[in-house]
Amino acid sequence: SSPGMHYERQCRKPTSRESLQYLLLIKIITRNFGYIAYQYIASLYFITLHTLSLSACSAVQDFTPLASLINLRSLDLHFTAMADLSLLKGMQSLHTLSLPSTSVVDLRPLGDLSRLETLNLRGCKSLVDLSGLNGLAHLSTLDLHLCKSVSDLRPLEGLVGLTNLDL
Repeated sequence: SSPGMHYERQCRKPTSRESLQYLLLIKIITRNFGYIAYQYIASLYFITLHTLSLSACSAVQDFTPLASLINLRSLDLHFTAMADLSLLKGMQSLHTLSLPSTSVVDLRPLGDLSRLETLNLRGCKSLVDLSGLNGLAHLSTLDLHLCKSVSDLRPLEGLVGLTNLDL
């Protein structure tokens, strides 16, 4: 079996030929000195992609294709337009999810991510309700710093594995 592929910042132009070996039918738009604002992640087919960072990729508006990346272990979407977490429900291998400064409101779709260990929601100003996190038995690190609308921490009571909580 091949080692896991890690691909950071899909919005930047890939520099090595090896990074493209798992890509099929990629549809991209190149702008401003190699910046890539891709239109369809669905046209990407990563067999062994384990890490994806779309951090600060403001050009990405449609996250629907993320649902097909079921082998991801780490996903970084901070400073993006991500709001609908139901697209992540099938990512059963996800260990780390980073969503700082996104428009996330409903955390219930994360309840099925049984392997999730680290969740970063720092600065999610629209977030009010932490329901949905109570089923995350392996969650050990949770960052809620600057989530000023969150006032009820009772949904965290059942998180016995939680060792790091940033409020």
